Amino acid sequence: MKKLFFLLPFLFAFISCDLVTDKEYFVSVNPNHSFSWFNGSAVCYNFNCDVIQYYVENSVQLKKNGIACEIEFEWVTSSFVKIRPKEEWFNGALYLCELKGILYEKSGEEFSVNDAVAFYYGNAAESFCLTQAPFDEQRFDLNKAIVFKFNHKVYKTKFLECLSISTSTSYRVEANDDDTEFTIIPKESWRVNEIINWSFNDLISADNYILSGKNSGRIRCISDIEKPKVLTVCAVSSKDSDAFWDTGNPLNNNISGQMPIGLIFSKSMNLNSLRSGFSITPNISGTISCVSDDCTKFLFIPEENYAIATEYFLTIPSDVEDTLGIKISETYKEIFTSSETYLSITSLQFESEPALNFPGDTIPECMTVNMAEDLTGVKEMTVYIVFSKSIEYDRVLDVENLITLSLLFPLTSTSPVKTAVVWNKERDMISLTWKNMTASTDEIGSFYVLKIIGGKNGINTGTGNYLKENICVYLKLY
Repeated sequence: MKKLFFLLPFLFAFISCDLVTDKEYFVSVNPNHSFSWFNGSAVCYNFNCDVIQYYVENSVQLKKNGIACEIEFEWVTSSFVKIRPKEEWFNGALYLCELKGILYEKSGEEFSVNDAVAFYYGNAAESFCLTQAPFDEQRFDLNKAIVFKFNHKVYKTKFLECLSISTSTSYRVEANDDDTEFTIIPKESWRVNEIINWSFNDLISADNYILSGKNSGRIRCISDIEKPKVLTVCAVSSKDSDAFWDTGNPLNNNISGQMPIGLIFSKSMNLNSLRSGFSITPNISGTISCVSDDCTKFLFIPEENYAIATEYFLTIPSDVEDTLGIKISETYKEIFTSSETYLSITSLQFESEPALNFPGDTIPECMTVNMAEDLTGVKEMTVYIVFSKSIEYDRVLDVENLITLSLLFPLTSTSPVKTAVVWNKERDMISLTWKNMTASTDEIGSFYVLKIIGGKNGINTGTGNYLKENICVYLKLY
């Protein structure tokens, strides 16, 4: 098989075509390999022999910007062919013309060919290119606009269609009066640590030039790799904007009722990430909200009271992220107990008997109480109970029903009937009156029991405080 040699056009004239044996095959190509720009009407191949057109046409490939084009062949002679794209030539496009394969001259002799020539189409002086662009920007200012300048006019719709830009930030695009400069302005600001890749795909100018030269770049915004930290976890007096944040004291034994918990971080935090990670065990239902413009301060607002004498575990795990997606330095844990105390009885009095005051006094195993008489001479007994805290209005009826007087023995004595209940204005003292009790005699004693029900399901203030346990007072009535 013979090898084909490519020569520049001006060398071709010196090649002899009269060789009969060991014939060398030559072809010239225009544009030649030294061309970077070309604006002719066709790529021309001139062989030093007559060739079979079929094999030539199946060995030629023309690409525009890496994409194969349909080719139109014009055979001037059996040794000279012009090729051009079926579509028009595109100014500024990078073309690659390859001739590769086995060719045959008309005599049947075969020879191999392998060559390629690349060029930009058009005039170099008229090429369409970027004259200003952020090809490789470092520490890009977060409020700075991205500017692209061209040496040809570009329709804005075409600019937007061909621009590819990787950013989650909202932006707007403005063009100057002659449509040669485009400014991309962030709606708020670019994100810290954001990497913005941009490129243009087949951008064509208003005068039909394809963008040539470098057409892509990368912008690295100002970076921040500092890990956020939990600075403070503290009790907050209320959820109001002017609430007091008790940053000087630990959370333990310093929180009660439904007081919010304040969280302060060293950096702006992602609210959804914090909501997903934050936990208190045993669970307390509640919500987390951001309460500062810079997203460094948050409130956990409970929807129920902290339980009395219960140890809670508060956790902010290490996968909680700031607004840049950086995780906190380490898991934050804190153990706390609420300062809430049990509801207690501070005073207990039966009729005109001396009052029992708590703490201090002890309830006797059995108290002797002399009942009073109403205006009709019927025996009655009134009990006065003072609580350590006020009872919420919607709980007073529950409290009344959880204080009972009942007969112990003998069964021949009569059962009491509650006839009156009175609360003071502050709702921390209640008086209850019963009638229909049987008075004791020298021969037979009548015994009754006063029960004040405690525990979580017992007497409750309505704000989380309840009597720790049941109180029973055994009475011998006269």
